[in-house]
Amino acid sequence: YNNVEAFAMTMTKNYCLDRLKSKQAGNLKLVHTNYEDNNTSLQKKVEVNDSLEWMQKIMNTLPEQQRMVLQLRDIEQYEYNEIEEMLEMNPTAIRVTLSRARKAVREQLLKKHSCGISK
Repeated sequence: YNNVEAFAMTMTKNYCLDRLKSKQAGNLKLVHTNYEDNNTSLQKKVEVNDSLEWMQKIMNTLPEQQRMVLQLRDIEQYEYNEIEEMLEMNPTAIRVTLSRARKAVREQLLKKHSCGISK
C-alpha cells in the first residue's frame, strides 16, 4: 500500500468483519457518539433507546455488504471515495448498495411504525 491511511482502514475493515463473524458478534452494539442532549425527559430517553435498538435489529437483518456501506456512509459519515478504497467497490455499486440498504431500512421502519394502522 502506498497510502498508510488506506492500509489502516483496510486492516480495520478486515478486523471488524472478523469480529462480526465471530461468536462475540452478539455482544457488539450500535453506538451513536454524535448524539448529546443533557435536557431530555425520561420518555424521550426511552424513545431514543427504543429507536436505537430497532435500528440495530433492522441493520442486523441487512446483508453484510449493505450493512457495511450504510454504517460507513450514514453513521460514520465517510465520503464515497473513502468507502470505495476501504471496500474495494466501484462508486456506482456503492450508491446502489446504499440505496437498497436505505430502502430496506425505510420499509422495515414504516412497517414497525404502522403496526395496527390500516390505510
